[in-house]
Amino acid sequence: MQALRRAGVALGLTEAQLARAVGLSTPDWEGLAAGQRLNPASQAGKRATQLIRCYLALGSLVGGSREAVRQWLGTRNRHLGGVPADVLMEPDGLDRMADYLDGLRLHG
Repeated sequence: MQALRRAGVALGLTEAQLARAVGLSTPDWEGLAAGQRLNPASQAGKRATQLIRCYLALGSLVGGSREAVRQWLGTRNRHLGGVPADVLMEPDGLDRMADYLDGLRLHG
């Protein structure tokens, strides 16, 4: 949960956006904030791991600059078909972003 929150802060996401991106309801998110553990094998756990991977990949692509990460997230991307921060909130957005970032890292 701490790694997920750190990634969310670095990405400039609110708690509500972070919960939505990984597919958690408000009560489930509040339970995690109160100390419940996120099962890594659950759908939300897998999505949380994927979001952290996206954050790390994006950070490496922009040289680790938090400002550059946030700028990228807030700027329309024609390959993703929208603003990445908005795309993250779509049901398949995290998958699309992970695939896109993996492609960039592998093929430049």
